[in-house]
Amino acid sequence: MYLLYIDPGTGSMLFAALIGIFSTLLFFFQKLWIKFKFVLSGGRIKDKTSDEKLPYVIFSEGKSYWNVFKPVCEEFEKRGIDCEYYTADEKDPALEQGYEHVHCTFIGDGNKAFARLNMLNARVLLATTPGLEVYQWKRSRNVGKYVHIFHSLDEGTAYRMFGLDFYDSVLLVGDFQERYIRKLEELRGIPQKDLQVVGCTYMDGLLARRDRAMEEEGEDLPDGKSLKRLKAGAGSPKQSLGAIPETGKILVFPPDGKSGVALGEWLAAEGVQCEMALPAYVLLICTVCDTEEGYGKLAEALEKLDRKPEILQDVRRAGEKNDTQPSAEPGVSVIREDCLHKHTTEVAELTIAEAAELPAEKISLSGAAGYISAGFVSVYPPGQPILVPGERITEGKAEELKELLHQDAAVQGLY
Repeated sequence: MYLLYIDPGTGSMLFAALIGIFSTLLFFFQKLWIKFKFVLSGGRIKDKTSDEKLPYVIFSEGKSYWNVFKPVCEEFEKRGIDCEYYTADEKDPALEQGYEHVHCTFIGDGNKAFARLNMLNARVLLATTPGLEVYQWKRSRNVGKYVHIFHSLDEGTAYRMFGLDFYDSVLLVGDFQERYIRKLEELRGIPQKDLQVVGCTYMDGLLARRDRAMEEEGEDLPDGKSLKRLKAGAGSPKQSLGAIPETGKILVFPPDGKSGVALGEWLAAEGVQCEMALPAYVLLICTVCDTEEGYGKLAEALEKLDRKPEILQDVRRAGEKNDTQPSAEPGVSVIREDCLHKHTTEVAELTIAEAAELPAEKISLSGAAGYISAGFVSVYPPGQPILVPGERITEGKAEELKELLHQDAAVQGLY
């Protein structure tokens, strides 16, 4: 019996290829039909493709980015300018706004949304999603300009490779981001994008929340009501579960100091998204993208941990069970050697795009030296990759990853 398996990378590539073929055929027959009508009408039928273009389209991956797009949508509404708001999250608050000029539509999640975007006909598309033209999301030939808007206040280089490379324009939080983007353009030899400083779209809302918090709490907090509830649930800073600091970062310490991974799994089951879960602690980060509902779930989870000691006992037993089980040899995804067309001694063997097109297999990290990586391997924080697709794995890189695992670092991309 033969078992057929398609790894996620290959599946994603095949899906993107099918979308590309379908889009090409669709536009080909559309143009053919227009020319056919033109001939039959003696030249009186014109191509209305440009007239059918949507003037402005906003694409949002999910409800967590509503704070970025809400001020933009309200400005379109105030000026009476028609705009389409496409979201890949059926729970996006935009769908409940009832705007007159901003038409909000759920276009499906995941690949369904990207399939819709790949055939879009619009003059301008605004998005905060990096990775255009890298994986499933391709540039549509009928979109005039792709514009990226930042949802964070960093320098703009934290995205994965090629995150902004295929955008036409970028709206910057501040001029400090320009020099970093220009440096990346120089290093990669790509055309310069149109960069415009517009500021942080949600800053007014953030300042209003701060003012309300200061009025209610007398403290400079992101959300006074929510953090008040969290403090009430978490107890004093001396408790073993940790405190709620005012910086927005929360460390939750397991009492035994080694069951943090199991504690993170329990929090995830309670609907709390953990930034990082290591044996010694769990890291949670409160940001301006968090909602009242999210704060509520966190408060309820911390209150449960305080009120019900049996939960911590279950977490401790789960952690001990994980410790007693023999740890499997970590593995890494690599390009199958029989599918490579060349072998050299250089470190950079393939481009990311070339690596994405080749079949991959999983092998143990101990025997990975000499193979070519099929995926990203990084340590979070800070999130910068140690291995990228197409890079030949050296003995030094393999030993570095083993040492990081020995130090209980949060290595992403291994199996």
